[in-house]
Amino acid sequence: MRNPTVGPRSVPTTTSTRSTADPGIEGTHEKGGVEKQIGWFRRNHFIPIPEVESIDELNELVDAWDIADEQRRIGARPRTIGELFAAEKPLLKPLPDEPPETGRWFTPRVDKFPRSPCAPTITRCRSG
Repeated sequence: MRNPTVGPRSVPTTTSTRSTADPGIEGTHEKGGVEKQIGWFRRNHFIPIPEVESIDELNELVDAWDIADEQRRIGARPRTIGELFAAEKPLLKPLPDEPPETGRWFTPRVDKFPRSPCAPTITRCRSG
């Protein structure tokens, strides 16, 4: 007799043993929580936009905010951000020796329809 709760194309699944705390590619990555904390930091420190004389002064402000933020607790969690990071830091991989490529150099040519191909799209060129 057919099980009425399982359709004809259903595939049995196993319970995942992955934890949100698993580091690396095998982990489930708490991306949403990280993005939420970045948003909190931006809203609380960059709105309104800080008035500074130089990028160095801005970097000093950000460093000071970052140090102060380590004492903050998220919601009712028992440990501070600094304590949570200290526990996670040994699990992080080291930074690469070379900085990542953040852009690409193109030498596009404009075709007869004022379009310029830049991977993966073709961009219309403005005249004038």
